[in-house]
Amino acid sequence: MARLKFTISYNGYAYAGWQVQPNASTVQGELEKSLDILLGLQASIVGCGRTDSGVHGKNYIFHADVIRHNPDAVYKLNRMLPKDIVVTKMEEVDNDFHARFNAKSRAYEYHIVFAKEVFESQAYHYQYEQGLDLARLNDLASHFMSCLEFVHFKKAHGSSKTDTCVLTHFSWSKHADGRVVFAIQGDRFLRGMVRLIVGAQLNYHRGKLSLSELDNALSGKAPIQQPWSVPASGLYFVGATY
Repeated sequence: MARLKFTISYNGYAYAGWQVQPNASTVQGELEKSLDILLGLQASIVGCGRTDSGVHGKNYIFHADVIRHNPDAVYKLNRMLPKDIVVTKMEEVDNDFHARFNAKSRAYEYHIVFAKEVFESQAYHYQYEQGLDLARLNDLASHFMSCLEFVHFKKAHGSSKTDTCVLTHFSWSKHADGRVVFAIQGDRFLRGMVRLIVGAQLNYHRGKLSLSELDNALSGKAPIQQPWSVPASGLYFVGATY
């Protein structure tokens, strides 16, 4: 038996998220079907985190325990997998490597455009109706990065045992093609956390949420009234560090 570490990218539009679910197409499910045929799986593959329905992945890491080790596996897997999932790297690792528990940090990006796109599907970004003052949004970084308990920034019925998350990067920037990208990195994230954080910032920007209301939510004093989660289409998992 060998433990292999894989790096992949995937377009999440057609999938009900990363994790295997009954009666739904998932990224994990597609990978397990192909890996089992090609290499023989000992158990379910383990990813570095979970992404929700419609969320995309770049440089996503998972590990798999396999019966057979095929040096041509990357080429063959990419021929077997759907076009919206690609394996970019495969390497053998020690048996104690764990894609989820060994990850020291995870990073996400949220992509926003301001004009209707005709050559790129809206499945890959969020089309926002007004411009953004990036300096004003970047001023919020210290408010979020000083928070440790994100109890009011998670979807209901999440399975996390703790709401503690340590953020290490938080920024807004404008790219050459005109899109705005929000980047965030931390040791872990709660279910739906990034989309709720982006939604709160946009509501603050357009005057629907005061700074005191935002700080009360971050301090755990009171939840945001009518919290807004931005669409999944703009969210990308962009990497994990080990």
